[in-house]
Amino acid sequence: MHQRKLAPFILSIALAASPCLGTGLFGNKIAAMVTFGDSYSVQNVGDGRVQWPDYVAGYLKIALYDYARSGATCSDLLTPREYPGVTEDELPLFLQQKKNGTVVLDRDPLKTIYTLWVGTNDVGAGCLLTGDQKPGATIVDTTKCTIEWAKTLYKNGARNFLFQNMVPLQRIPMYARDAYPTRYWKAAKNATEWNTFILELVNSGNALSRYMLTDLAPQLPGAHVGLFDSYGLFTDILDHPKLYLNGTAPYNTTGSVNPCVYAVDGHDPLYCTLVNGTDADSYVWHNELHASHQTNRVVAKEIASVIRGEKNKWVTWLS
Repeated sequence: MHQRKLAPFILSIALAASPCLGTGLFGNKIAAMVTFGDSYSVQNVGDGRVQWPDYVAGYLKIALYDYARSGATCSDLLTPREYPGVTEDELPLFLQQKKNGTVVLDRDPLKTIYTLWVGTNDVGAGCLLTGDQKPGATIVDTTKCTIEWAKTLYKNGARNFLFQNMVPLQRIPMYARDAYPTRYWKAAKNATEWNTFILELVNSGNALSRYMLTDLAPQLPGAHVGLFDSYGLFTDILDHPKLYLNGTAPYNTTGSVNPCVYAVDGHDPLYCTLVNGTDADSYVWHNELHASHQTNRVVAKEIASVIRGEKNKWVTWLS
């Protein structure tokens, strides 16, 4: 795989955006949260972890409608995979269920908040990172896709939007410079090249997202558009674990609770290990790709604070 470079002007333009900042939810009493995205938000994650949306719903005593699906990208038309897409699967299902009464929301649209956390799969192995996207599709297209998600929901009555940007994927075990073959990618790879390119993709995508959301906000009269800085929060957790982790083992920011090591192109793992009990709360990562139980609690605490309308350093309200 040859090294690919992103156009440098993308970052310079995006970072030059100067948003006219909004003031958030104005103290609106949120009664429900509707969540879209990938395995970072899916409820039935399948490995015993409680995900951040469940915690938020419990903390705030609000209804939760979670449409996130494991493996999802924003659009299968851009990054074809065998998994559901936000555009083709999650969003149509929500609109259908809202129409047929399966989902019942407050008649006041300001009492429901819609969240989107997607991008990890879009930029990752099997998609943009490895050149497996639709020919011609770029990080610009996958970012635009998230904006269309908001526009569609707005046309269908949504007024509160919270976008969660991508985490520092270059610091997770799967994309580290010393990464080994995992359950998520067993084929041979140049780990150093992957680490460099995923850094470019994530930071470019996050910068573009801020720029596009800043442009979007004035186009949605009466809406509140918030950008939650997942990248900044996860970087702080990784840099200052003692402020966030509370397990009984030494803090671990590079390994994971449940790693599985494979031989290149191996069918079965060479070995897997599992950290048990409260020691697991000393880890940022659950496995090579996903956040740990404790990290999910941290995310939930911050998102709950945002939804309460409290001042929070990780959110920027653009309208």
